[in-house]
Amino acid sequence: MVAASTFYFDSNAEGDGSATVMLGVKWGYGPNFGSIALGSLVQTVLTILRELLEGPANSESSEGAAGAIKCVAVCLLSCVAGVVDYVNKLAFAQLAITGESYCESAKNGFMVNLQHCAKFYFAQDVGRFFVNMGTLSVAAATTGIFYVLAQTVTYPEGISYIGPLAFVAVGSLTIGALILGLFDEAIMATLHCLALDMDVNGGELKWGPKTFHEKMKEILEEDGAEKVADDGI
Repeated sequence: MVAASTFYFDSNAEGDGSATVMLGVKWGYGPNFGSIALGSLVQTVLTILRELLEGPANSESSEGAAGAIKCVAVCLLSCVAGVVDYVNKLAFAQLAITGESYCESAKNGFMVNLQHCAKFYFAQDVGRFFVNMGTLSVAAATTGIFYVLAQTVTYPEGISYIGPLAFVAVGSLTIGALILGLFDEAIMATLHCLALDMDVNGGELKWGPKTFHEKMKEILEEDGAEKVADDGI
């Protein structure tokens, strides 16, 4: 998130800047270590509570009113955990930009999200779609390459390569999800940068990569041309 934020605010319409990865490491293990630990602790406590409730709720002894109450409690706690997980991401995105405390970042990040709710949800859904497609593509390509290589190897009789093939498929899917999943956080941080850029500059864009400014200019020109055409009609 820090890398995405530094790249955004180091870039403008004249040219692209650079992303500072080590600055995020420095902040994470330095002044913002406590904020990151607090956010992780909150999420961990909720996860543990949910797991503790899910066990009794799924047991055979959970019948009647008591079972219904346990199921409702698990459902509510799952909803709270999901909300807290999302707010955590908002807080960390805000933290990567401003360096505020966890509580302050969570509050300000949530308010920014409310103000630009439609943009956030649409962009995150699109970004998540491409991340998922990338993960599946990497897993499929890796598994396919292994299958082709396995066909060229002479296996002893009675030994199948189905097991290794399944292992490669699961392993590549897991590793791809871990690596490409970082882009989800980068998207969140970039959206926060865009929202704060618009808020600070009265709806105008001052920072951001050069290609972003060029694309926004094209979109605004197209919207203006369509509006003039509609007025003429």
